[in-house]
Amino acid sequence: MTLRNWFTMINAFARREEGQTMAEYAVILTVIAAVVITALGFLVLAITGRLDSVTDVING
Repeated sequence: MTLRNWFTMINAFARREEGQTMAEYAVILTVIAAVVITALGFLVLAITGRLDSVTDVING
């Protein structure tokens, strides 16, 4: 194999458009982050409610 063949193979490999692109990964990551942030928000509200119940019982 010559050096020119290597460069041709590397160029062809770099131009492949198979699989996911970085933009698609960014969209997936954004959706996952939004779901996690929403879940954490609900979790914080639930924990706060339970702690307030415990505080009311203690101060009762």
